[in-house]
Amino acid sequence: MIKRIELGWCGSVDFAKPTRDPAVEVTTAGEVRLVKRVVIADEMGDTTGRDVQPVGGLIWAMKELQLESADVSAARLAVWASCSRPDGVLVIELNGHRLERGPDPAPAAGPAPGEREHPYWRYAWQPIEVPCDWLRAGSNTLVMHTEDGSTWELLIETSRWPPHP
Repeated sequence: MIKRIELGWCGSVDFAKPTRDPAVEVTTAGEVRLVKRVVIADEMGDTTGRDVQPVGGLIWAMKELQLESADVSAARLAVWASCSRPDGVLVIELNGHRLERGPDPAPAAGPAPGEREHPYWRYAWQPIEVPCDWLRAGSNTLVMHTEDGSTWELLIETSRWPPHP
C-alpha cells in the first residue's frame, strides 16, 4: 500500500507540523522527504506534564521494548528527557550496553521567529542513535539512571503493553 501525504504551510510554525509524522523528515538542508522507517511505540501518545518521572540517585527508569525482528539498518530511541543542570549526564543502558547523554541546550535567545514558545518536542525530545547489534528479537531492556548527582525528568506515558482486553 502506498501512503500519500499532502501538506501545505505558511511560515515556520506550519512548517513544523509535517515533522510530527514519522514518515516525513526535514533534512538540515531544508528538504522535506519521506523516510524508510518503522516506529515502534508502546505508549498511548497522550502525554501531559503530569506524566513527568524524575530519575536520579536511587530512582531509575526501566522499560521493556518488544521487537518482532532485530533485522534493521539503523536504530534510534526517542526519549523525552530534560535536565536543569547543563553538565548532567543521563546513563542509558540497552540490553546491557551503555551510552551517556547530556541535555540538549535550548537556545538562550528564546523561541524561533514565528513561535510563541519552545515546542516541547524541540528541546527535550532526544533522538539517540544506538548500534543495531544492541537490539534483539523479543524483549529489549532499556534502563535510564544517573551517576553524577543530577536529576532528569522523563515523560513516561500510559503503556499499551501488555495489551489489555
